[in-house]
Amino acid sequence: MDPVIAPTLVERAAEHLRKNVRRTTLGFANGGSPQQSVVSTARVHGSPFSPPTPKAMPGGMAPQRPTSRSIVLDYSRLQAAHVNDWSGPRTQVSEELRVIKRQLLRQAFPLPGVIRGDDANLIMTTSARPGEGKTFAALNLAFGIATEPNRHVLLVDADTSRQGVGDVIGLRDQCGLLDVLSGKEPDLSRVILRTDIPNFALLPAGMARDDAAELLASPRMTALLREMSLRYSDRIVLIDAPPCLVSSDPMALAGSVGQVVFIIEAARTQRDEIEFALEMVKDCPNISLILNKVQVTDNASLGAYGPYYGFLP
Repeated sequence: MDPVIAPTLVERAAEHLRKNVRRTTLGFANGGSPQQSVVSTARVHGSPFSPPTPKAMPGGMAPQRPTSRSIVLDYSRLQAAHVNDWSGPRTQVSEELRVIKRQLLRQAFPLPGVIRGDDANLIMTTSARPGEGKTFAALNLAFGIATEPNRHVLLVDADTSRQGVGDVIGLRDQCGLLDVLSGKEPDLSRVILRTDIPNFALLPAGMARDDAAELLASPRMTALLREMSLRYSDRIVLIDAPPCLVSSDPMALAGSVGQVVFIIEAARTQRDEIEFALEMVKDCPNISLILNKVQVTDNASLGAYGPYYGFLP
């Protein structure tokens, strides 16, 4: 840092990273390559997802009987996307994921006597540039929160152009968020999809529209987020938004959510890009940063479960 320049938001965040860092050792699937890791103030992600047997769901949960608005998740797709296997053994990565979700949940559901922030259970993931891991973060956090006792999670695909969540789950170009915002589908409950994992539901992005940006910035979107937030007192609404430098949507949504999880790819994303992107989401009162894809040593890792080999998209 230049000593004559006052610390910027990014520099203060970097200092917070240095003081509060958590590290996890990661390599590549099938072993044989140098270890790679994630460093975070609050959050980290990545590990393969092992498809459960018909009676074994993530976190040991029993399967839910399908309904007309239910889907059965394709666990081979989740495995290919390297979603963390919450029903598997404890690993360095899963432990750091737990650190991440605990801090999110602590903000959303504080202890008695602690004042809860407005809309703290509305959490948006974003980044400065594409490919930094925001959708990966959203998926892993959603599955992790769904394993918590007495907690529900609704994962919203608000990246309406790319539909990353829809691609992983296999729900691209189905009725969803945009259809409700446009009035084409007036009933939100008809487009929210229950899954065979209890406490875990999905809201697809919806059918592509030219006016998607305006719909996401509309008062209807603010009211819809509020409705989703208040419908269940134990629900986390996790919103996967586009990257800030390719879309104005995160700026439009930032004032309506209580937490932003901002992903930064180490050795790739430039300081001026981060500064500009953080400025776009500054209306959110609580912004947490993840420094993703950082090379670390074994002795800097979290936990004592031995090396874990996964892949960070």
